[in-house]
Amino acid sequence: MSALAGLRLNCLLVPVVLSVVALGATWGIWWLGHEAATTQDQQETAQALAICTRLRPDGDPRSCRAADPRWTGLAVLSWHGGKVERRAADGILCLTDDNPHPDLVLAAGGTLAWIDRPGLLAAAAPLAMDAQGERHLLYGERPALVPDPSLPLALSALIIVLGGALGWYLARRIYQPVEWLTLEAESALAGRPRLAFERSSKETAALRSSVITLADRYRTERSSGHNPTAGESTGAPR
Repeated sequence: MSALAGLRLNCLLVPVVLSVVALGATWGIWWLGHEAATTQDQQETAQALAICTRLRPDGDPRSCRAADPRWTGLAVLSWHGGKVERRAADGILCLTDDNPHPDLVLAAGGTLAWIDRPGLLAAAAPLAMDAQGERHLLYGERPALVPDPSLPLALSALIIVLGGALGWYLARRIYQPVEWLTLEAESALAGRPRLAFERSSKETAALRSSVITLADRYRTERSSGHNPTAGESTGAPR
């Protein structure tokens, strides 16, 4: 039966390979979609903060939060000795004054938004110079998009079920009938009667017909005293 090892392996590998490819494609598409949505969310956050600076050139945090309640916290920041100093603030902020995000430094040149930590979006925009000639930043935080893996998880479960069903189908319709035909051929060669059980399928019907015909002919010739495996001598005189 070692000759069937390759067929058995292929019946196993086909659903496994197809399932792995489908799972990879499902999660890859979901991840690309999530990355695109995150990028769009960052752009919208930066635009929202830029609108705040245009509506309120002084960057009053309370007024900006009242105009856009999606902000969990807003603050007017300035730099002193490499540390951030809060001039005015409203709401709850996760900002670390002595270790700010690198993008916060870059925001002095233009409005930027970034993922500060999982589930939290941060943005900063430069403000107009105040009466003392100092330039400050308006900094804000709001919740980021949280990825929802429910759809790819559901599709993954469906793919695994379909892969298992395909493996069962190949085993029932391809491997087991071929295995039975192999046993039947071995039974005929050993001089034993036909097997008491049978496994067949439409996919292997033609092969079954040929094997059964050969096996029955072999048994008939063997029972009549002929040696069905002996061929005619090519060089014997007539």
